[in-house]
Amino acid sequence: LPQLVILCTTHLKGVLVNQNSRISPLIISGDYLRGQKNDENRTIYMHSASKWSFIISQQNNIPRIRGIIDKLCKRYDGQFPSPERLAQWSETDLEKIGLGYRAKYVRNIAIAATEGKFDFEKIQRMNYENSIEYLKNFDGIGNKVANCIALFGLRKLEAFPIDVWINRILQNQYGGKFNVDFFHGYAGIVQQYMFYYERFRQKI
Repeated sequence: LPQLVILCTTHLKGVLVNQNSRISPLIISGDYLRGQKNDENRTIYMHSASKWSFIISQQNNIPRIRGIIDKLCKRYDGQFPSPERLAQWSETDLEKIGLGYRAKYVRNIAIAATEGKFDFEKIQRMNYENSIEYLKNFDGIGNKVANCIALFGLRKLEAFPIDVWINRILQNQYGGKFNVDFFHGYAGIVQQYMFYYERFRQKI
């Protein structure tokens, strides 16, 4: 997949550090960050940084997510299926490969995309706030998933997805009080530094 290199120049590092001293260890712990820019069809289903499904990732673990994705791709020469192909799967068939209750979300969004009701080009043209509201109109896409799509798929750096890892650092480092608006315009970059920092700390 094409890569979106999340810009982090020496100047931007300096800005982040100067504006909030608690960001310093996060910046210092990583020289660069990369996120992957997904193609339009894949964005909705796949986690852009780790190639896991956004929707499938709900209440799921990485090995199981990988298995589900592999089963989907196996039918199409290793390629993730288009919405048109996904829409041809029955909900029961999707459940059988491990999607469980998520099967209806995946299928319904695939159908919506083929019918033009889920218009990715339209979302691309929206500002951050409107894109989030649009995405959340679809079952299976809550605030976290919508922000993941906005940040990694739409390159909207205002997005700040909060998953288990990010929530942990917000609680441990900021006492649950973190003003995302303080980093308006590049909150997504800060989020990636936080994610990298917390994962890196777990490996030490």
